[in-house]
Amino acid sequence: MTQRNVKVSDVFRHLLKTLCLTEFPCGTGSWRNSSDRSADWQYSITTKDYGIQHEKMEVLHEFLCSGTWDVDTSWSDEAANLRHIAVSEPWRINDLFVWRYFKTLRLIDKEIDEVDLDSKKLENLKELTLSVNKLKNIPADQLPSKLKVLELCRNELESISSLADKPPSLIHLGLSLNNLSSSQQFKYFTGDFWPDLVSLDLGYNNLVELVELVAKLSTLPNLKNLVLMGNPLSLIPGYRGHVVDAMKNLMIFDDIHITADEKHHFKGLGKKKELILDESQVVISLGEIKGIPTPDDLKEDVERPEFPVATISYYVGYEMVRDEVDNRRYVSERKNSVSWSPDMEFDQEFSRNERDQVSTSVGMESLSDFKTTNADWNDESIDLQYRKLHITDELVALRDFLKGGIQFTIFEEKTNHWPSTPVEEGADLMRTPDTGKGKKDSSAKRASAKKGKGKEKPGKASAKDKGKKKAPEPTNNMRSDPPIVTKVGSYRVETKHFVDGDSKFSKVCHFGGGPMPAITINEGAMPQQITDSTKSPSGKGNPKSAPSADKHSKNERATNSQKSTHDKHPTSTTSLPNEDDNLMLPPPITLSVNIDLVRWKTAADSMNQQ
Repeated sequence: MTQRNVKVSDVFRHLLKTLCLTEFPCGTGSWRNSSDRSADWQYSITTKDYGIQHEKMEVLHEFLCSGTWDVDTSWSDEAANLRHIAVSEPWRINDLFVWRYFKTLRLIDKEIDEVDLDSKKLENLKELTLSVNKLKNIPADQLPSKLKVLELCRNELESISSLADKPPSLIHLGLSLNNLSSSQQFKYFTGDFWPDLVSLDLGYNNLVELVELVAKLSTLPNLKNLVLMGNPLSLIPGYRGHVVDAMKNLMIFDDIHITADEKHHFKGLGKKKELILDESQVVISLGEIKGIPTPDDLKEDVERPEFPVATISYYVGYEMVRDEVDNRRYVSERKNSVSWSPDMEFDQEFSRNERDQVSTSVGMESLSDFKTTNADWNDESIDLQYRKLHITDELVALRDFLKGGIQFTIFEEKTNHWPSTPVEEGADLMRTPDTGKGKKDSSAKRASAKKGKGKEKPGKASAKDKGKKKAPEPTNNMRSDPPIVTKVGSYRVETKHFVDGDSKFSKVCHFGGGPMPAITINEGAMPQQITDSTKSPSGKGNPKSAPSADKHSKNERATNSQKSTHDKHPTSTTSLPNEDDNLMLPPPITLSVNIDLVRWKTAADSMNQQ
């Protein structure tokens, strides 16, 4: 069964009915005495069913404004006035008068998918809003001829070719949140089609090729207000500078007034078209991991078997749009520029060898996995010292990826090392005991072997250790098992604000362990990004909740919290334990994360290109 098209004229007729222009207190029904048409003020209510005498015309208007007979008139500035005319001069209400009376019309979220020929009956219409509908085509010959403002936000437009065919003399055209993507559409955004256009909104489409688009927009002689934010091309470093300098008459760009100082800083950038490449640069910096407790294999324990010898390190992994640009070419071109710094050298070990080996299909095929180099555990902090510049020309994929955020995950990598040749005596030293009894037997054998040999074997504790021994260090003559990788915790960084025009994110992120102290907040953190570490275990958030008086319950909660350090990202409260509570909460596991979307601040940032 074919679904009937929803037309503009049909929706308009329906809204006219909701005004009740022929019902009390409007219209010429039995409640009116209209014998003397020249004396408008004498029109009155008859309500003879209730035995009430005629009332003055002003009473009808009071009824209209009393609230009892209110209707929705938000869809047009003229709707409310038309109801008053239907009270004072009801004989004027007819189709021709009504259709010509409207100058503004807002038909939002009405499932409209067709602009029909009857729309031309709105002869005096100057502002038409058809946002949040299903329009795929806007025929210009079926629009009111006097139209000045046309808003088509959030439809399904992929082309405006039909709109540009004998278009009305618009001063504002809104096309945001549609599906415009092809550079073939750029030819319709010129002064030949829109000589009177003052304001143009193309935000949140799929537009790329910034230089080509700006070249066409520059021909609009009266354009003062332009919106391009949300498009993939807005992620280009020289995006704002190129537009501001190339379009001299522009006064407002992306809802921000263009100042004389900004024009001065970007002077000359509009002519450097060869530098405005369709690629984006994202710098990800990861600092110190804090709060990871001492791994069991690194603790001093006299009952631990001599082998295997364990080494434990940590790294952070994340997904990012893969680099399609030749990094070496880019380094050669940019090394001497103002925006380049030696700290932006690439993590060649991973990006060159593993970038093409590891790909994911989470949402997009254009994603790749990246990781930091491994860093050994440290009781104070694990400094990753990671900084990577991602360069990609897949702007659409990057824009969509940033809308979903970047998830960082801390991993623990454990490797067991064994002697390359069997130990001459004490074969049990090669096996890890499973029970407490086994540990004691193994310890006794090692003690006996040590006494007989008269000297200490490598990796064993000396007498001054007083019953404890540290984990032995691996040597070059050992063989190693495949590493065991365990997830410590994850944190998703919201990056949608990069699409909306921001360029920086900086925060100490919570990856698990105990609660984050309420006062320990990074300066760059945004309020909405701190809430996840201020929730209570129930998820309702009660920062002032006091611990239970039951000590057994407290100890049980502390034990469970410590066990979850490496395999959970628990929610927690911001309340801190009192000294007499005996509640030993683990420290929070944190990682400092910095993300920079490279944007040129001046024309000098693009200099020294070769």
